[in-house]
Amino acid sequence: MQTLFMSIEEAVEHSGLSRTQIEKWLNDPIDPLPHIKTGDGRGVTRIHRAEFDAYAARKAREVKA
Repeated sequence: MQTLFMSIEEAVEHSGLSRTQIEKWLNDPIDPLPHIKTGDGRGVTRIHRAEFDAYAARKAREVKA
């Protein structure tokens, strides 16, 4: 069963991208990958699977353009 939210490690496995690339997307100052952090903002990063897929698809189109 797939969960709605993924950790960074799960996003790496899901996409085949490197952790470094996903972290670059998370920290992009102009167009960051949507995510939430549990706890007081210093906890585990969680990424919604559907939002990740849409973001990754958009980034792929930008590279091809």
